[in-house]
Amino acid sequence: MTRRDPAEVSRTNAEELAREREKLTAGERLIGRDAANLFTPDLSGVKGDPAQTAEQIFLSGDRAREICRTSLSRLSFAAALIEQYAITESDLFPVLVKGEPTRLLYARAGAADRAYRLFSSLLSDPRVGYAESGSDAAEGVESGDADLLILPYADAFGNPVLSSRALTDTYGLYLAALAKVKAGDGLLYGLHGRAILPGIEGRVTLHLSLPAPDPATAADLFAIARDAELVPSGIALPEDGRATAAFSGKREDCLAAAVAYLAFLPGCELRGWRPEKPLSER
Repeated sequence: MTRRDPAEVSRTNAEELAREREKLTAGERLIGRDAANLFTPDLSGVKGDPAQTAEQIFLSGDRAREICRTSLSRLSFAAALIEQYAITESDLFPVLVKGEPTRLLYARAGAADRAYRLFSSLLSDPRVGYAESGSDAAEGVESGDADLLILPYADAFGNPVLSSRALTDTYGLYLAALAKVKAGDGLLYGLHGRAILPGIEGRVTLHLSLPAPDPATAADLFAIARDAELVPSGIALPEDGRATAAFSGKREDCLAAAVAYLAFLPGCELRGWRPEKPLSER
């Protein structure tokens, strides 16, 4: 019997394994696309209504859950829905109208004025007003007196400003952008509102929240991000309350992950869509 070269055997086995993985990947993607065709959501009449769109996507994913068991099949399911219905971020989030004046409120404390100068570069026609506190600014957005507000987001060590997070949770505000200043009471400031900014191009960061996940749900969360080639940029998984997560990547990959999360993670809510890189002072 001719003895085979061990190196050749290893190469052959590796090639066969790669082919099997390709077949498995193709099969999982086909399962997802077939499930999307089988369990088509009813998006007629709800496009442009993020809450109703999210509900229909979840109902469709709930029916497909037993078929789409892997992150690859779930991402394929999401990609098929995006293709069928031309879903964009404007179907998943309220979006400010491009070109119209944007009303903005903030409390003039710390380095907030410097953060405003950075954020104003993203707005076509900013109209600024001042509030006594962050809570007053949030109430102004809630009442419709303003579109956006500025709040401290994280301190110089990257620790989140919990009072700001409590406000954004209480008033259901989305994170639309971040700005980094060189001094002040918070290294990072957040631009928040009841809608996201229009026309964000390039790499983005998707923010979401969900009920405190069990190990299986947490595994699904990270598996979808991994297969969508997203990079975690902020995770908090408390034992009680709602978990928060942020993932960065290409716009189309974040969009596919967002739809997959809505479809297959019960109770998932999208909480922000922003440019990946914070604005920063020179």
